[in-house]
Amino acid sequence: MNLHSDKNEVNCKTVERGSYSLEIVDLQGASTIVETWTVAGSTRIFDFKIDVSNFAIGSYFIVMNTPTNKYSARFVKQ
Repeated sequence: MNLHSDKNEVNCKTVERGSYSLEIVDLQGASTIVETWTVAGSTRIFDFKIDVSNFAIGSYFIVMNTPTNKYSARFVKQ
C-alpha cells in the first residue's frame, strides 16, 4: 500500500483472494470505512482517491485490511 497524502490517493496491490477494506483511524481509535472490495482472481492493482476534506486537522492512519493481514500508513490532514 502506498499513500500519497498530498493528493489523498491510495495505491494498493492485492496478492490474495478474499475481502479487503480501507479505513481511516484517528488517534483516539475512531474509524471510518472508506472502501471495501472482494478479489476473486489473480493479483490486481487498485487506486483510490479518498476525500478527507470533512476530517478535522490532525494525524490519522489509513489501514488496509486483507484476508490475512493488516497494513497501515500515517498521514496528516492540514
